[in-house]
Amino acid sequence: DIIGLSIGTRPDCIDDERLKLLNEYSSDYKVFLELGLQSINEDHLKWIKRGHTVEDFKKAVERAKRYPFDIVVHIIFGFPGQQIAEIIETAYFLSDLKVHGVKIHLLYVAKGSLLERMYNEGEFTPIDRDTYIKMVITFIEHLPPEIVIHRLTGDAHRGELIAPLWSNDKTGVIKEIEQILRDRESFQGKFYKL
Repeated sequence: DIIGLSIGTRPDCIDDERLKLLNEYSSDYKVFLELGLQSINEDHLKWIKRGHTVEDFKKAVERAKRYPFDIVVHIIFGFPGQQIAEIIETAYFLSDLKVHGVKIHLLYVAKGSLLERMYNEGEFTPIDRDTYIKMVITFIEHLPPEIVIHRLTGDAHRGELIAPLWSNDKTGVIKEIEQILRDRESFQGKFYKL
């Protein structure tokens, strides 16, 4: 009864041996390879102690593109100092790599994380709802329509969320994004330029 296989991993965990193994399944199943980029800003990657670079990510995508997988990229909005220009650049970066899909996440504070300590000590302020929604809409408008958006926001596991509390309203956030796009008569790829 299985029709597909979705593997989520870090870009620095992809090598030819693992890709060949995944490829053995691709003749019988739809294979999605989900890679966590998180940010195209190297400073953000260092700040969250990601342990890989944007170049590591690009190399992983190029290796994976030799196989018939759908490559889905995870990105995060809400880093300190993240600007709209970076959001647009991220859309074009993913377009240039010709990935198949993207999952957008919110940088939230989870119980027991280093970010919780930073939040409690006033070293980190989570993104507000309006700014997040503005970033998501800008990203959508600059993302080419052939890239499938799998997720507009992520959420913490039940009982783990510290902040921002507005992220508990995932359905409301998605509805607001959809409504603003309708009100603006906007859509995915509206401002995408080749």
